[in-house]
Amino acid sequence: MSVVPDREGLLALAGLIDAQRPAVHVARTFPLDQAGAADAFLATKPIGKVALTV
Repeated sequence: MSVVPDREGLLALAGLIDAQRPAVHVARTFPLDQAGAADAFLATKPIGKVALTV
């Protein structure tokens, strides 16, 4: 994914940060040694992020 920042988008993001509203939905976490399983889970196109824990 490629994102080109623009003034309006950056100002909107700054407003969210000032309001302490940015949030990330984590669909699932996996231990680092299960990175293969995490990759397989990504193939199911989950809604949210997939995180590896160390």
